[in-house]
Amino acid sequence: MLHAAEALAPDTFDIVYVSLGALCWVPSIGRWADQVATLLRPGGRLYLHDVHPVAWALADDDVRIEHTCFEEPEPFVDDGDVTYTDGDGRLVNTRVYEWNHSIGEIVTALLDHGLRIDGLTEHDWTVRPQFPWLVETADHRWKAPEGGPRVPLTFTLLASRPT
Repeated sequence: MLHAAEALAPDTFDIVYVSLGALCWVPSIGRWADQVATLLRPGGRLYLHDVHPVAWALADDDVRIEHTCFEEPEPFVDDGDVTYTDGDGRLVNTRVYEWNHSIGEIVTALLDHGLRIDGLTEHDWTVRPQFPWLVETADHRWKAPEGGPRVPLTFTLLASRPT
């Protein structure tokens, strides 16, 4: 299997950007961090904004933990014919394999591959109605209702490859 760093070699980049919903498709956060570190030029930066591992572990119907908060060797397997994208059709191929990765696992993997952590922020909001109990705010974010527990729903991490 050809990995991103091999396919793009010898190029390296100023910025690697990873957006919401990307890391759950990665079975090994260590292998992912290796690819990120290899793709960054010295002085390059990683910008990561993704679903918080706690939010990934929450039950759909309530603020309670239902799934693991850590990377496991075996994926979470789900069958469902609906998509989280804007599409309104039903899926034909319904089996989904996902992995959760804790904040500590993500940070440690990046450090282990020579990156420096420049910032880490956990957010009590997300950009879509991931759970039926979330309410939309005036700035078009989705949060827990007032008076309810605030839980981390997304996070941003900035890292850099030292020069």
